[in-house]
Amino acid sequence: MVSDLLAGGDSGRLYRHLVKERRLLSSVNAYITGDVDPGLFVFTGQLLPGVTPEEAEEAFRGEIRTLQNGTPSPYEIEKVKNKFEANTLFGELNVMNKAMNLGYYEMLGDLRLINAEVERYRDVDAERIRSFSQRVFREENASTLIYKARK
Repeated sequence: MVSDLLAGGDSGRLYRHLVKERRLLSSVNAYITGDVDPGLFVFTGQLLPGVTPEEAEEAFRGEIRTLQNGTPSPYEIEKVKNKFEANTLFGELNVMNKAMNLGYYEMLGDLRLINAEVERYRDVDAERIRSFSQRVFREENASTLIYKARK
């Protein structure tokens, strides 16, 4: 849910703040790798001309601090939950998606989890988001990789 809150399209926090308002990046994304293991939380962004990598990195860290020290509004959380639920339910209409989801939950060892996915997502509240952010986004665990274009 944190990645959806941060990078859930044009209304995600990162897009609104770093692309639209502050005009530091032309694109932004955040996602967690791996579903079975704890995974790696990745933030990506493409700099606009005149923006340094250090400015962008500090902007990302600022957004993380905001998430760690505050709580998302009920509206913001509900919007993310509704989007997830709609995407999940509409995805089930496609036979291939349904088959892939069944295979995924079978691989996890509990096929019944497929029926609890939306409910578990709906159970997440602002405090759990803040707690997750404080636990996962720690300075000592952060690594920054900067790709520079060839000239």
